[in-house]
Amino acid sequence: MSDDGHPRGRIRRRRARTVLLVVAVLVVLAVAGAGVFFMTTRKPPLDAANAYFGDLAAGDFAAAYDRLCDESKAAVAEDRYVGSLERSLAGIFAVEAYSANPFTVDVNGSRAAVDFEVTYVEAGTDDVTLDLRREGGSWRPCIDTGLFTITSAPTTTAPATTGPATTTTVAPEPAPT
Repeated sequence: MSDDGHPRGRIRRRRARTVLLVVAVLVVLAVAGAGVFFMTTRKPPLDAANAYFGDLAAGDFAAAYDRLCDESKAAVAEDRYVGSLERSLAGIFAVEAYSANPFTVDVNGSRAAVDFEVTYVEAGTDDVTLDLRREGGSWRPCIDTGLFTITSAPTTTAPATTGPATTTTVAPEPAPT
């Protein structure tokens, strides 16, 4: 017995319970903090990226274009973007499925990158990183517009009156698997 009339075992159990309660509260607070961090920093760009790939998978290329950042829209016209995707994401390159890894979302200020695995109807899978930019409070995909136009000089050896460089539309192709 202790000096105050309580058995030592009861005091030890009470102390152990208090320590466990404090540890449990700290764990709950840490998990809640991680959840808040994810919901405020990682989820918004992830949602924007999923919506963009959802439009691509559904074949709604005009809606996908509307989601693009201002820089991408300024670099490629909607008709060129839509036409290129209609040709390149048809048939074996049609998007069958896509999945993002929420743990690899990289946010750096007003820029983010989301890693996806894209599965094509008959062309296997491809790992894709979609870059995004925060504009006006919304996250918007910023694509490599070089995939949609190539500026090249004329290929003939005619006199210099052949004119200026021409722009040719090309279809983006997934990387080989």
